[in-house]
Amino acid sequence: MRGRKPAGYPGLGVAIGLTVLVVLVSAFAGYAIVYRARMALAHVRPSTAPLRAGSSVQQYHISRQYALPASIREIDIVIPAGSITITGAPSIHKVAINGVYRASTAKGLSAARQFSNNWHVSADSSKRIMTLAMKQPIDVRFPSPRFDVSIVVPKNVALKIQSANADTTVSDLAGQVQVASTNGSVVVHRVEGAVTLSTVNGNVSDDVASVEGNVSMTSVNGSISFDIKGRPSLKMVAKTMGVVDGNVHWVRRGPHLMSAELGKGRYQATLSTRNGNIDVEASEG
Repeated sequence: MRGRKPAGYPGLGVAIGLTVLVVLVSAFAGYAIVYRARMALAHVRPSTAPLRAGSSVQQYHISRQYALPASIREIDIVIPAGSITITGAPSIHKVAINGVYRASTAKGLSAARQFSNNWHVSADSSKRIMTLAMKQPIDVRFPSPRFDVSIVVPKNVALKIQSANADTTVSDLAGQVQVASTNGSVVVHRVEGAVTLSTVNGNVSDDVASVEGNVSMTSVNGSISFDIKGRPSLKMVAKTMGVVDGNVHWVRRGPHLMSAELGKGRYQATLSTRNGNIDVEASEG
C-alpha cells in the first residue's frame, strides 16, 4: 500500500488545460471581432487622402479649342476642384483649353473616359452664353477628380466662374468678371470691367490699371488686397474684424467699418471679410 498513489482527482490536469484553452479561444475571438469592427469603420470612412501618383490614379492631358459663335457675350465656367487660370486675348474668336485631369480608376473607368463623361460644352445663342462645365459626381469612397486647367478667351467677353475647391486666377479682360469659390484663393490682374469676387476660405486679390465698374471682394476666412493704378473715381467701404490698412485716407464709420473716397467717387467698391485684413494701395503708376 505504501507504493500506491492516492486516487485523488485524476481529471484535474485535463480540466485546467481545457479552461486555459477556452480562455485563449475567447480572447482571440474577442480580438477578431474588434479587428473586424475597426476594419469595417475604416472601410466606410470617407477618404480624405490627396490624389497622388500610383496605379489607382491616372492623368489625362487635354488640349482643345472651341469656336465661339458671334452671338456669345458671356462664358460660364464650372470646375469643382483643381486650379483655374483664365487669360483674355485680343482678336480671337475661340476658347482654348489646356490642362491635366486627374482621377481615380478604382471604379474601372480610365481618367480619359471619366473626363469625356463629365465635361460638357454648350452654347445658348438666345442667352448669348457659352458654358464649359465639369459635372463631378461625389463618391466618398474615392478621392475626388481634379482638373488643373488654363483657358484663353476673347478679351471682351464677360466671365463667370464657379468652383468648390480651386484656386482661380483671371487676367487681361475688359468685360465683367464674377468668381465664386468655397475653398480657394481668387486673384485678378488687369480686369477693366466690373468685378465680383467671393470665397469662403481663401484670400482675394485684385490689381487694376483703371477702375471702369463697381467692385465687390468678399471672403470669410482670408485677406482682401486691392491695388489700384491710375486716377480712379471710387467710393470704398471696408468691413472686417481684422485690420484695414493701405495708403488711402480711411474714415471710421463703425467698430468694424471704414470708408474712403478716391476722385469723384463714380464707382462703388465693397471689401468685406470676417477673419482677415484689408489692404488698399492706390498709385498713379
